[in-house]
Amino acid sequence: MTIPHDMPRSLLLAVLVAFAAPQVASAAEPAKPDAAPKAADPSPASKPATTAPEPMAARIEAPLFSPLFAQTPVARIDDQVVRLAELQEALAATHDERKAGAATSPDFKAVLQRLIDSRLLIMEAREMGLDELPELKEQLAVFKDVTLRETLQQQLTKDVKPDALEVERVYKESVRRWKVRSLLFRQEEDAAAVKPALAGGKGFAELAKQLIAEKKAEGTGEPEVLPPDQTLPAVAAALKPLQKGEATTPLKLQNGFAVLYVEDIVYPSDPAKRAEAEKASVDRQSGQLLTAFRKELDRKYVKIDEALLRKIDFDAPKPGFAVLVKDKRPIVRIAGEAPITVGDLANAVGEKFFHGVEKPQQEKRVDKLKRPRLDGLIYKRVFTKEARVRKLDQSEEYLRAVEDQENSMVFGTFVQRVLVPDVSLKDEDLRAYYDGHRDEFTSAPLYRLEQVAFADMKGAQRAAERLARGTDFKWLKANAEGQLPPAQRALDFEGQLLSAKGLPEDLAGALGSAQVGDYRLHQGPRGQGYVVLVVSRTEPQVQPYAEARPDIQKKLFGQALNRAVTDWAAKLRAAHEIETFITRIGN
Repeated sequence: MTIPHDMPRSLLLAVLVAFAAPQVASAAEPAKPDAAPKAADPSPASKPATTAPEPMAARIEAPLFSPLFAQTPVARIDDQVVRLAELQEALAATHDERKAGAATSPDFKAVLQRLIDSRLLIMEAREMGLDELPELKEQLAVFKDVTLRETLQQQLTKDVKPDALEVERVYKESVRRWKVRSLLFRQEEDAAAVKPALAGGKGFAELAKQLIAEKKAEGTGEPEVLPPDQTLPAVAAALKPLQKGEATTPLKLQNGFAVLYVEDIVYPSDPAKRAEAEKASVDRQSGQLLTAFRKELDRKYVKIDEALLRKIDFDAPKPGFAVLVKDKRPIVRIAGEAPITVGDLANAVGEKFFHGVEKPQQEKRVDKLKRPRLDGLIYKRVFTKEARVRKLDQSEEYLRAVEDQENSMVFGTFVQRVLVPDVSLKDEDLRAYYDGHRDEFTSAPLYRLEQVAFADMKGAQRAAERLARGTDFKWLKANAEGQLPPAQRALDFEGQLLSAKGLPEDLAGALGSAQVGDYRLHQGPRGQGYVVLVVSRTEPQVQPYAEARPDIQKKLFGQALNRAVTDWAAKLRAAHEIETFITRIGN
């Protein structure tokens, strides 16, 4: 039974896992049948014949993503096991990769097969001694220290909760929407007269009807809630400081001057935005907690030689940066740990300047870094030390993270040193792929468009009928009534070179047969109606082989490397004892 690709991880799926009970010693090898059956001994002293018992088996039903069963073995390779947690992670990763439209769900057997294959290659790499390479050990040591510090920080901040008042303030700021009435004026002085009229006691709705009737303004004057992701930056900035009952000063837009009146301010529900506000609150409080804890660790462990620190000048020509890099004088003593030396600090400062320190020294930019760089060195030392004092380096979570990282590094080293050198691609193979997959290297059409926008499709259809009777598009755009002002349009195609891939799917399909001068109707968000004119069209272009070659090479190389991994694993299977315990995933 396959897992639906839209399955939530929290769903408990039954995992049926069969375990072989410990076998008797004689069952280690299958018994060989005798050539002929032996006659039973009829004497009373003879003992009845006995046979080795069949291995017992237990069948366990376990929730797939339950931490209680994370360490349950699902496969065995010699004396090593593949844990259910590893299969969980691999299935989850495959599930995430397929969210974008895969038609089938991942087959757990194939995923488990890949886990076993990778483990076989890791075992082979260790046999070759690749895990003993100095560069790999150095990288792993860095990972261990970083993971220890992160584990300590997580332990310190695990109980931090969002501040309710802070969350509410940040959340409301992020979801705030303005319910506005808007008008578009051709003359700035007409737009500027709106605020004095409102101050004199006139209502905006009444004023809007009057100005539209007098042909001084365009628009419906009807209220609309503006979504922030579809609001022009200048409009959003003008609305931000306003309260209910206030209007903007005239805003210069492409087609005139807009005035927006805030009828109300609303705060729609947005769980994602609330989650972001909660995370920001937790992050801020966690930062404060860690800063205070760092000060406590400094008092507990650290003693800085301030006199020596002031004396050192990394910008000074003497004794010179190269000399300071080798300086073994302790500049910071940490209880129970090796000191931080002048040389350690010099190396940390020098890492900032990839092209050397000579020019930065002349510009007096090197010595400025000694305090922040020293602070970073102290942070790493004291947090790593405290994590070990708390024995976090002995925790199951930490040890598993280190094991997983080491396996990943060993696997990557095996691939790079053993498999990659044997993978080669011929130019004729690349050319054959290019010739057989021309669609992959053909661009979408490019358009320049103009539009006339209305509040609904009825207005757009009436405009299209007038165009069909011969009305000029530009004249229509300049004179048609009921058009949406720019601030209220959900879509704006003008002034841009647009790929068909970036257009709404139904519009791109409608434009597929359109030539320059043709127009198409389109229904946009919130029921808005658009008449879209094709001003220019660039036909699809085929990418030349020389340009496409690097992408083809990368793709085919990846496929060849995957085959090499599979082939190597197939050879190794014969040399190892492999057993799988999981039988199926399903309800």
